[in-house]
Amino acid sequence: SKEPNESSDEQKDDAHSLSADAMKQGEFTLVQNLVSLLSNEYKLDGAKIKQETDAIIDANQHLTNMRECIYLAKLRYMHEKREHERGYWLKMARQFLQRYYVLVVFNAYLHDVVLKQGKSLTDVDYMQWMQTKSEINENLGTLKDGALSKFNWD
Repeated sequence: SKEPNESSDEQKDDAHSLSADAMKQGEFTLVQNLVSLLSNEYKLDGAKIKQETDAIIDANQHLTNMRECIYLAKLRYMHEKREHERGYWLKMARQFLQRYYVLVVFNAYLHDVVLKQGKSLTDVDYMQWMQTKSEINENLGTLKDGALSKFNWD
């Protein structure tokens, strides 16, 4: 039986937090903003790119499922009794979110260069491609500044 204050997986834990299902599906605000940016700014199929990335993560979840890791970090954060240790779990979640974001971006690179432009990856390497996509990095920020640093289970 559940404790009176314990939330079920389907419920939001607070007003700003995603549900467990939404987290496990990768519906984080940062990722949704990226999908929108890819679609609107760069004319790529952002939803398809995310869906493919999620399928790859799911196929390899026996190694690590980053979306699940973010959710598990949240559970550890919520149940951490030592207040000074809670920041560790939030930082872990932010690091997993950053990795997830970068995987979606790398898949966007493959879509843009190979499928849309019809070029070889040796023609346009990832770093060159990213230099022309400053909005993608600005959307993410870093662990110390910007949207990623402000991630709070959304």
